[in-house]
Amino acid sequence: MKKFHLLLFFIVVVFTGCPRRPAVREGFDMARYEKIGVMEFKSYGSHWESGSAVTDEFVRKFLGMGYDVVVVQRPSRESEQDYRALADAYDVDAIIAGTVTRYEPDTKDRVYFRDEDGKVISEAFIQDARVGISARLIDGNTGRVMWAHNHSYSGFEIDYAVRVVVDMLVRRMY
Repeated sequence: MKKFHLLLFFIVVVFTGCPRRPAVREGFDMARYEKIGVMEFKSYGSHWESGSAVTDEFVRKFLGMGYDVVVVQRPSRESEQDYRALADAYDVDAIIAGTVTRYEPDTKDRVYFRDEDGKVISEAFIQDARVGISARLIDGNTGRVMWAHNHSYSGFEIDYAVRVVVDMLVRRMY
């Protein structure tokens, strides 16, 4: 019986995988930061609004947690020196930046239910939206990436899907 449980555990781990962990630089402590710059996230494909939607959600989330938040412009180059200069210019302790890796707004599919004769007796809608975000937190003093992670989610509405992914990413910072 013990062998069966071990085998079952192994199968579950192999097929479902372990939850991904963020990449974290040694010494990272989110509590060190009081003022966070949120850089405009890069948009997904032709969905030019996706970067703004994600940026706005990070602003909302950090404000709700009591942080001072400033929206910062993306530098022309993205080196440690450029991030330090950006942090100095905006007087922020850290900068959150990233890319929208997937953005599929609400789609509705119609499903028909038919009786045995093929006559439509009812219909239903299936609504789906998908979002993926890759984010990194950059220390303002060093310009170095201190934390990086990505997450994706499928839900019924695009706004809710964005909120879920941002909430998950921010939770993984602590």
